[in-house]
Amino acid sequence: MASTLDSFTARLQHIATQPNNARLAAYESLISDLLQQPSSKLSSNDLLQATSAYLRHAVFSEQNSTGGGLVIGRQALTALEHHSGRLAEEYELQKRDKDRMQDIEDESMPSVADRDTRRQLLENALEQLQPRTLSFEEQASSLRMQLASLLEAEEDWKEAAQVLLAIPLDSGHRNVSDHFKLSIYVRIARLLLEGDDPVAADVYLKRASMIIHNVPGALPSHYQQQQQQQQQQQQQQQQQQQQQQQQQQQQQQQQQQQQQQQQQQQQQQQQQQQQQQQASGSSTAAADGDGTDGIAATGSGSASASSNGSRHKLEEPKVLGLQYRLSQARVYDSQRRFAEAAIRYHELSYVAEIDEDDRAMMLSAAVTASILSPAGPQRARTLATLMRDERTPSLPQYTILSKVFLDRVIRPDQIASFEKLLSPHQIARLAPSCGPSAATSSATSTTGSTSTRHAPSTVLDRAMIEHNVLSASRLYDNITLAGLGALVDLSPGGAEDIARKMIMQGRLKGWIDQVGNAANAGARGRGVLFFVHQDRRGEGETTAGGLEATKAGADSSGGDGSGTGGAGGEGGAGSAGGAADIDTKWTRRWDQQIAQVTGALEDVCQRINKVAGSTAAVA
Repeated sequence: MASTLDSFTARLQHIATQPNNARLAAYESLISDLLQQPSSKLSSNDLLQATSAYLRHAVFSEQNSTGGGLVIGRQALTALEHHSGRLAEEYELQKRDKDRMQDIEDESMPSVADRDTRRQLLENALEQLQPRTLSFEEQASSLRMQLASLLEAEEDWKEAAQVLLAIPLDSGHRNVSDHFKLSIYVRIARLLLEGDDPVAADVYLKRASMIIHNVPGALPSHYQQQQQQQQQQQQQQQQQQQQQQQQQQQQQQQQQQQQQQQQQQQQQQQQQQQQQQQASGSSTAAADGDGTDGIAATGSGSASASSNGSRHKLEEPKVLGLQYRLSQARVYDSQRRFAEAAIRYHELSYVAEIDEDDRAMMLSAAVTASILSPAGPQRARTLATLMRDERTPSLPQYTILSKVFLDRVIRPDQIASFEKLLSPHQIARLAPSCGPSAATSSATSTTGSTSTRHAPSTVLDRAMIEHNVLSASRLYDNITLAGLGALVDLSPGGAEDIARKMIMQGRLKGWIDQVGNAANAGARGRGVLFFVHQDRRGEGETTAGGLEATKAGADSSGGDGSGTGGAGGEGGAGSAGGAADIDTKWTRRWDQQIAQVTGALEDVCQRINKVAGSTAAVA
């Protein structure tokens, strides 16, 4: 095949001798004929060698890469990118058609239709283009987008993302629209998510969030943003008009000065020879003006060629907006921000433009994320919304969803069946706990039934333990830490840590009474967790010891409830709740604490007296 390469190179050299207006058509015809050659006549290696020669002579030669010939070089490179992509797409369409597949033979397939060959061709072109990227930015972007599509089809996600990352979007040599930037950022984020790199995907989603408001139709609330942009544009137009007026005034002043100078020159032009010299000078200036117009025309042709260089169609703004929102939900899910992910998934499950099967998957993901989200008022609202959705009964997670919504205790066998439906990152192991409660609880192995676990081990385990603690608050007025640990399969110290964290974050209403010495590991299990009984979705806050609840009960009873004492509380026990009942409960709890402290104080006093008596007897 050496003769074929020699003849191809000779044709390139012959085209180089032709004028500019004929070279472009000759280059495009030559590369089109070359790429259409079947693999039986032109092997992959010969094709790669021929395209390398084409790049050297038609694109990167001194004649076509500098000055006015730069337009020819750009168009020649665009022809290579366009025809290689077109032929590959046509063959892929034929390959998908099973009826026509019988008439297609591998020998008639163009060499450029082979994925490995086309990948190497694009990589060679980008490698040769690297030193001249500033002159061929538009063409380099098109080549990179085509190479990224090829790598994406081969499921090489990270490599495809790296190819797109090299596209210059903030270059000062060309204007890049926000629509194009948004499409690149969203595509990079999707590829990184497929490559299990949510951290890097989050970076490019944040960049997309800064410009998505500038793309009309990308988000549902773009109308208000458009109005804000219009106002900003109007302000900018007013400023431009003011600047133009100032420039016009300056131009008028300059014109007046020029007129005065011309009058002085006319007075000095007394001789006819000087007038002839001025006429010859004006003809020379006219000739210079014609040359300038020719350069401007060349520059405009270059600009038009650059603007038409990218043949890749951008996604519609609405499609880009949906891809952005879905990628955002996936990033929240991978970052274990399940409450936010559930909201995003549920919103997307209502979009009519998405396929029905995909919407069902998003609804399923919303249910899973809501169950794994931290137990509290926010999750309760999300669960209520999902339970009202008429589509959720058909999901496999509906059984556990209903139990979680009704605040029922979730048993280990139910957790195991739900675990089979989760993704790997949703059952990932957590870092081992090293809190003070876990450290002191390591010695509390007084009974064989006490759990030795001090903290949840996985994301699912943590979500279910917090839910069961919240469920216990609906069943009991109070529970010992040992009993709570037995319920959630944790040590008393570990159960205390979970309850304390939920109380501090406002997700559980209650307080903890640590009986005995807090440093004594054996006394930790005798601590009691008291729950504040409020409405399921209550908004009230509580303070240490339940003083706020007592105050609320007294206020609701008109200020007289605090003086009723125990008799009033007993009398109101049979009624359907009331301020006196709440007051009585807290009064009893405080009386018990006071009695315990008083008994302990008397015990201490007796011991001191005994020690003092024995000391006096010895003396």
